[in-house]
Amino acid sequence: MSERTQNEKEILSLSARLISAQEEERTRIARQLHDDLSQQIAAMSIGMGILKGQIPLQQVDARAQSDRIQQKMANVAESIRQLSHELHPAVLEHSGLATALQTYCSEFGLLTGVRVSLQAQGSFEGVPLPVALCIYRITQEALQNVAKHANVEKAEVELSRLDGILRLSVSDRGAGIEPRPATPRVGLGLVSIRERTRLVNGAFEIQSKPNQGTIVSVRIPA
Repeated sequence: MSERTQNEKEILSLSARLISAQEEERTRIARQLHDDLSQQIAAMSIGMGILKGQIPLQQVDARAQSDRIQQKMANVAESIRQLSHELHPAVLEHSGLATALQTYCSEFGLLTGVRVSLQAQGSFEGVPLPVALCIYRITQEALQNVAKHANVEKAEVELSRLDGILRLSVSDRGAGIEPRPATPRVGLGLVSIRERTRLVNGAFEIQSKPNQGTIVSVRIPA
């Protein structure tokens, strides 16, 4: 039993280091996207605007082409902004957990077509950043699973903080999950959710039945 306990501690420690390294890498990439690529594209867009101003008005095709290029640059810049936000949600630190989740749910709906409603209850001031990041990442993972597998047009996210317990629920009324513990199509996502929850001393539960939807629930002391 002693050896088994030691092995479990080593596995938990490894999981913590892997998740920590993943978050550090995400932060580094997000910063590079924002500070380097975004600035380069902004400079190129300004340069294209200056170039367009030098094209005679009668050269309609050339001016139209410059407009299209400038619009494509704007689209790329927005895609980079969204990717950077998903990799490292700065709004989580500056605006708090509820606002960060609301922003993500709104953007998720625009990108995937899955309408996500968010209900928040209680005060989220003072939630430790590791716990807030855990909740944010679990919401991301759960909603991605909804978009990939549930075959629905809407999902619900419920967040509450009462009596020192932070609760998150992500639910849908879609295809559900087959009652097998290692369903390949969502297995890695569920493993990620379970490990993240365990690292902040929380509890994770999933309820699902084929064609009756799925509920992902998390409870964390905070």
